[in-house]
Amino acid sequence: MESKKNWTIVISLLSVSLVFIILLSLPSSSTKDIGLGNFPEIIGDWQGENQNIDQRAYEMLPKSDLLLRVYKNTKEEVISLFIVASSSNPEAFHPPELCLGGAGAQFLKKKAEEIQFGKEKIQVNKLYIKERDREDLTLYWFRVGKKTTHSYYIHQLNMIFDQVMRKRSVSAMIRVVTAVENGKVDEAFEREKGFIEEISPLFDKYIQ
Repeated sequence: MESKKNWTIVISLLSVSLVFIILLSLPSSSTKDIGLGNFPEIIGDWQGENQNIDQRAYEMLPKSDLLLRVYKNTKEEVISLFIVASSSNPEAFHPPELCLGGAGAQFLKKKAEEIQFGKEKIQVNKLYIKERDREDLTLYWFRVGKKTTHSYYIHQLNMIFDQVMRKRSVSAMIRVVTAVENGKVDEAFEREKGFIEEISPLFDKYIQ
């Protein structure tokens, strides 16, 4: 009886997998134009300046759109905004810890935090990083359409589900970075939260 039950479970899982394979093998819907280059350079008190993205990054992230921009306000505070977006390529995304760790960064602290994002609260990853003689605070999260998560794995599942359902949602990884001066992590965190609150209304227009 137990053996028969196990075989039933196996057959059910195989059937579900087969359905997903068939659906994913169907011709995909057209790739959605993203156009991150149109993301505003002036946001409230912040003035942005685009940074060069090397050719290797483009080669590693096919079928994706990239934005790397440094924003500065009248207080001379600086925040970097990095966005990877794609409507068709799950391989365009990976947790930043992989490349940061490979570059020799030391993770002083990592945790999930809840922040305000427009009218809702979202979970983001908070990384306190030391690299050479510099300390940074990084906040990052993932988005598929209007669904947000701090989990890379949930993001991948959300993206696959949208593809199976033949949706054309834009998927994105959003990373915000600012310097930590004299160990004042809370001060850096508040600066980033304020910046994210200002850019939050733009996402439904430029990344959806």
